[in-house]
Amino acid sequence: AIGKSLINVSKKESAIQLIDNCREVIQTKQAKMYDEVNIRQDGIQQQFLSIKVPLYDQNQNIMGVFGVSIVLGRHSLANSLNFLQQIGIISNAFHVSSPCIQPSPMALPKRELECLQYIIQGYTAKMIAREVGLSFRTIESYIRNLKNRLGVSTRFELIQMAKKQKLYGI
Repeated sequence: AIGKSLINVSKKESAIQLIDNCREVIQTKQAKMYDEVNIRQDGIQQQFLSIKVPLYDQNQNIMGVFGVSIVLGRHSLANSLNFLQQIGIISNAFHVSSPCIQPSPMALPKRELECLQYIIQGYTAKMIAREVGLSFRTIESYIRNLKNRLGVSTRFELIQMAKKQKLYGI
């Protein structure tokens, strides 16, 4: 979507809401944080945590909005906010650390928990897909979601975290 307007990549109603949020930032001349939903032209819906700030020119006139969005459920919220703090988007007075409380088995969706059980048994994504009758891409998505939820990046870390938190038993 780089170089394209929201109207080109989003459904009209969704784009209008996102643009209205930008207008609010311009009118109030204040940075704001929004819980936003974008429905793309292809029908895919994504929920974001967006931080929007007025963008000024050298004469201190507002020329637009600078925004950063974190896709919820796909990106680690704590890691993303810590990164934004490191690069100066969020002030140093704001601090986020990785959560100490991990999800319980009941907090994980049934299909993701089922995939996790197969992963612990050594199944590949393709093997899991055949076993449960879903597409390989769907299983990859479940595995990616599990990694994001648990704040890990590798299959090994996922298994270690699942065992540590006892997330694999139904």
